[in-house]
Amino acid sequence: MARQARYFWLLAGATCSAACAGGGAASPLPAATPALSGASGASVKESTRLSTVVVPAASRPRVTASPAPRLFPPLEGPASVAAGEERDGSRRIIAYGLRVLQRPGGALELAREYLPASRRVRSLELPARFGGGFLFYAPSSNTTLFYRAPTFTGELDPFARLEFEADSVVAGFDRLYVVATRPDRFVALDAERGTALGLGSLPPSPAYGKMAFVDGWFGAVQVPLRGTLVTFDAGSSWRPLGVTTNTLDEKDGALRLAGPDGVQDLDHTGTLTRLDQVTLETSRNNAIADRLRARNTGTRALGEAGTRLGQNALKLAVLRGFKDTDGSLVVADAGVLLRIRESDGKLLDTDSHAYPGAGECSALHMGRGFGFACNESGNQTALYAFVAPFAMRPVRTFAGARYVASSGNGSLVIRGSCAGSASAPGAYCIAGKSGGFAEIQVKGDLGVERVVALEDGRVAVIVPPRLGAPGFLSLIDSRGKEQRLALKLPAPGPGTTLLEKGLWLDGFVEQPGGVLAGWVAAAEPFAGVRVSLDGTVTVSRSEVGIDRALLSATRALVVGRTGRAHESIDGGFEWTDVDLPLEFDGAREPQGEARLQGCSELGCAFGGFVRSGWRSGSEAPRLRSAPLPDVTPLLQPGGSRWILRCEASGEPSEPALPVVPGARSLAKADDGVSAPWAPFLEVAAPVLASGEVGFDASNVDPESTPLHAYVWGERGADWARDGHLQLRVFDRFSIQHAALQSAVTRSPWADATTAAESFGFDGTGNPTTWRAVLDAGGRGAAVLVSAHGTLDLLLFEEGKTATRLANAGRLGFGMLSTAAKLNDAWYVAAFNEAHAFTLSKVFAGRVERLAEYPDAGRDIASATLVRGVHGEELGVWVAGASWYLFPIDPATRALQAPLTKTPADLAQMPAPCAPDADGFLLTGSPSLEPSLRFAKGMPELSVHRVEAQFLWSARGLCTRALAAETDASVKRITATPVRPAMANSALALVPLTVSERRPLGRRWGYSCTP
Repeated sequence: MARQARYFWLLAGATCSAACAGGGAASPLPAATPALSGASGASVKESTRLSTVVVPAASRPRVTASPAPRLFPPLEGPASVAAGEERDGSRRIIAYGLRVLQRPGGALELAREYLPASRRVRSLELPARFGGGFLFYAPSSNTTLFYRAPTFTGELDPFARLEFEADSVVAGFDRLYVVATRPDRFVALDAERGTALGLGSLPPSPAYGKMAFVDGWFGAVQVPLRGTLVTFDAGSSWRPLGVTTNTLDEKDGALRLAGPDGVQDLDHTGTLTRLDQVTLETSRNNAIADRLRARNTGTRALGEAGTRLGQNALKLAVLRGFKDTDGSLVVADAGVLLRIRESDGKLLDTDSHAYPGAGECSALHMGRGFGFACNESGNQTALYAFVAPFAMRPVRTFAGARYVASSGNGSLVIRGSCAGSASAPGAYCIAGKSGGFAEIQVKGDLGVERVVALEDGRVAVIVPPRLGAPGFLSLIDSRGKEQRLALKLPAPGPGTTLLEKGLWLDGFVEQPGGVLAGWVAAAEPFAGVRVSLDGTVTVSRSEVGIDRALLSATRALVVGRTGRAHESIDGGFEWTDVDLPLEFDGAREPQGEARLQGCSELGCAFGGFVRSGWRSGSEAPRLRSAPLPDVTPLLQPGGSRWILRCEASGEPSEPALPVVPGARSLAKADDGVSAPWAPFLEVAAPVLASGEVGFDASNVDPESTPLHAYVWGERGADWARDGHLQLRVFDRFSIQHAALQSAVTRSPWADATTAAESFGFDGTGNPTTWRAVLDAGGRGAAVLVSAHGTLDLLLFEEGKTATRLANAGRLGFGMLSTAAKLNDAWYVAAFNEAHAFTLSKVFAGRVERLAEYPDAGRDIASATLVRGVHGEELGVWVAGASWYLFPIDPATRALQAPLTKTPADLAQMPAPCAPDADGFLLTGSPSLEPSLRFAKGMPELSVHRVEAQFLWSARGLCTRALAAETDASVKRITATPVRPAMANSALALVPLTVSERRPLGRRWGYSCTP
């Protein structure tokens, strides 16, 4: 057998000390060893007798009935999640969907069912206002499953199922809030029934950040733009906190706020208390001390051993201990004797000085009771007898590290001389059930024989088949007389091949009826073997995966790479499936404490799990999975596509002017690159005088506001004094005079060369981009010019000269959002690197930063600056599924509580505006592209990119104008008579401008109504 086993097993349910197997609890598969060739003999001689040990009269120790197997998950490692602590210091742990409470006394309280989709299970302890208990949620594969339980390990009640992956759950005033990464994945659930609810008393906002609720009245929420809001009346009113916060938590009846100004606590009275680092460290240290005191309360009486072993106590007991008559598990380790409750691993008793030394010990049947074989640093092996009720008595010490194996009947086989060296060739020391020691000598080709001490006092030596020889069985009585029997192999077949060519493993034991049982293995397959005392050999059906097998005497557990497992308790002749959590990864290499694994008569440890017990009936009890919750229907926000009926008004624009190549040869850069000098819509390009050269540029993004810029002047002149600049942008809501243009302005570039660079005519091929953002009032624009790594901002109002701000990126305008002109000042909004929305004032060429509105980590890139139509108001509009308009306080620049419109409110186009309507002017697209239906008799017209202008005030939202585009050529039409249905009111119609997206295209007027 060429490959070393990755999993380990306890040989013969007994012990192999450090030199051969690391103390016996985790013995590696031996390397391939040649079978005996030729004859092999044995002799026996008397040795000293065992001391008298008081044991029960039965041949095997009496124990209480074994409970059904229990699976305890790993308490440490990447698969286990710490979920807080109980008031008594118990640790809450979730691993592979199994919930565990690790009590201070070492006990493990295990839930009776596990959570499906368990890789990322999280928990929330519910406050008393929700009835207490716990909420568990497991996000996986675009779904989150929710369960409630009265206690951390209590029965799970399916609660809700949402079709997205939740990031967190927060207990609000009267409902639970489920938060995901996307702002539209924010759901409120009834805390008792799990049904979807409205958002309750949360402040209206396009998104929500961190939130914390101290009780049913006091809480705080981070929202985009407005920052942290706090309420003391269960959300009836929300007030800006005025303090920048990065984290927000509930702590000891107060809100704990952490931000650039440090850590502060806000109490019910609205008082902020600053906490310095010393206070925090003291509080943290006191909390740690309290937890340690709680944890040590249950273990102080058990001594240092209980604290040191901790969660490994049950694992060590299962691997290396025995079950006492009262059903408890007893294990010895490093000089300490411990008694552990099998059901939960609680430490019941300990003796810190039970025996000398600090080596590992393994329990085994010894005489009529139990004992321990202990390795003392590889220098010696000691046998101890367990003395009821709770003590150890030394029996014998052997030189060197010894292989010690139980024969399953109270007798022991110890490799090496009884009185001499551990390496004596062919020597075995036999500890009989009656208490005496005898030594036998096996001769010949040594190393493959398997020795078993029989209950009747004889010793059996099995020599496996090799090189065509069937092998034999030697039976040696107490006088040294040997009876040799040839092994009678079964009929030829796969099992026979494995018997003849595989490795017969150490650790054969005697079963009732005088049958010797063990295992044989090859590179992949392995099987159970039974040898009768007449030499008859029986082999089980072979299994695959010796590198995944845990073997001990007649017990075996095989953990597959896919997480499936099966067990045998009769030496491999019958197997039963074993349930493991669905997401257990059997192929993952165990690390740390998870490497301590193997099996014994008490159970198995593998991959960090501890499985206490074996199946007792025909089937092993199945792990119970919590039932899947039903999908939770969410509240529908409403909303639908606008359906508008439109008729022609008969008003067209003039056709766009053509671009005539070579029409004006003087528009030429110094390097010979021709400048198009194109018109804009139906407006011709500026006229160049003789000797002047000019450059023009436009934006190339079809989704952006169309613009055209012109700069010109005489060759070699000082353009900063004699050059000219003119900017034009397109107002798509106007039929006539849709080209908004600045007055002719003095060139901001010093000469033709620098102007050519900004307009992309320097011959280098370096990219130059121009982008325009219309003024919120609709009669001007802000233009960003990016060229040669610099960014300039040009601001202009229709008919007035333009203002240039150089290095606009350094001024914070790199991610320009919108601009608005009020009186003599421009107000410019942009996003900064921290995703905050900034507001600046530009006056007389100077920039003043007025305010910065936090984004709270959410994507609200649709935020735009808006202004009043008639007044001087400014506001911030955030359009999404719902619309929010935040007026800006003119004195403090703080955002006020927003006006809101839900998708249901926006399901139809708002009513047309009255001629004298006032409010904030908004320009944007509906959430869904409207459907425009034109009157019968009109040519079919397909339109897209429908936008609308709205007016919004406290009196409501109305529609002022519509605009759309078409790729078709609109035929000239006369005005359509207004139908009676559309003539009931002069206010029922909204003007629509349709722009042809083609050369020489026009704009056409229509009137629409819902």
